Amino acid sequence: MRNVPSTPPLAPSFAQTVRITAAGLACMLVGIGLARFGFMPMIPLLVERSGFTPHHAALLGGANFLGYLGGTLIMRRRGATVPVRLGSVLMLLGATASFLAFLWTHSFAQLALWRWLSGAVGAGLMVLVGPAVLESVPPQWRGRCSGLVFAGIGVGALLSGALTPLLLPLGTDAIWLGFALIAGLAAVLAGFGLPNLRRPSITSTQTENHHMDATAVRVVLAYGCCGFGFVPHALLWSDFVARELGRGVGGGASQLILLGGGAAIGPAVLGLMADRIGFRRAFWMALLAMAASVAMPLLSVAAPALIVSSVLTGALGIGLVTLASGRLGELLPRAAMTRAWATATLSFAGAQAAGALSLPWLLVRPHGSAMVFALASAVLIAGAVLGGWPRSAVTKR
Repeated sequence: MRNVPSTPPLAPSFAQTVRITAAGLACMLVGIGLARFGFMPMIPLLVERSGFTPHHAALLGGANFLGYLGGTLIMRRRGATVPVRLGSVLMLLGATASFLAFLWTHSFAQLALWRWLSGAVGAGLMVLVGPAVLESVPPQWRGRCSGLVFAGIGVGALLSGALTPLLLPLGTDAIWLGFALIAGLAAVLAGFGLPNLRRPSITSTQTENHHMDATAVRVVLAYGCCGFGFVPHALLWSDFVARELGRGVGGGASQLILLGGGAAIGPAVLGLMADRIGFRRAFWMALLAMAASVAMPLLSVAAPALIVSSVLTGALGIGLVTLASGRLGELLPRAAMTRAWATATLSFAGAQAAGALSLPWLLVRPHGSAMVFALASAVLIAGAVLGGWPRSAVTKR
């Protein structure tokens, strides 16, 4: 049974809209920006100062991707029972605890569990917060508010890249404490800013008469290819620059800042691109461009090449969320779109988890980094082929 609690005003004021949007941005900043990307510059520090091997440190990052997959599955089934405001606050407190866990334990198994939790938190916030913001702001502001909310992912990556070298002289504990403080402040902001809504669950009865055709299935698979192809930069990039290229923690963190900057502007830029050339063309072209940006280190590791790879991969990896959802919206009636997007999110999360678990195993082999970038690029090329396949006829309702 669907619960229908009190809803926010039908015409929220500008101040209310700003508060809701800021709270949503804070949730994305912590749930994915810090909880996922903030771990990247910490990998070489865990190797140097905590006794972890590069393989185990990378697997800790992979646990976050597994958590995102698990959180997506849980929220897909139980999202209707979770109030947006209370659920988001509790998840942000969970993220805070996952950062603090690095202060009191050095057990790989325990830290992997906390990293799993931080990934599940990111998935839960993605499912709860994005739709709640769209539902709660004036229709004429939905596009810009949504863009600002998801820009929080890039802002979080920027912030973590800037804080890591700044706090490093105080020790790694200071970095984890800094992340935990930001997450705690975000929980306060979410408690005051987010609307008190419940999300409806996604049930088969809502879409029993609407099925994805072959073209929509290819889009879902192509979106999964994006998830796999993003893993080297979302998980291993800072460590690759810091240790393998000998640029140090500061060098790795600077690339994370660039990646975060790209992620902050990517959704808006690719959305404008889709308005001009259509979602289908924009989707496969973005996947192909991302394949090139991920493969850039195979051609050159000079500073300009690394900068281009960071900025483009960040912009395309996050911006493709906009293109995938828009492409499915073109292909499917509204009644089928919700379930299709949930399936696409699972495809992305599952492919990311598979990449996060499999790619670190290549690192221990000769030329392992080159193999990682080559494989990720090849999967993105496959995604471009899938995403650009001619569309089948779809009757919209």
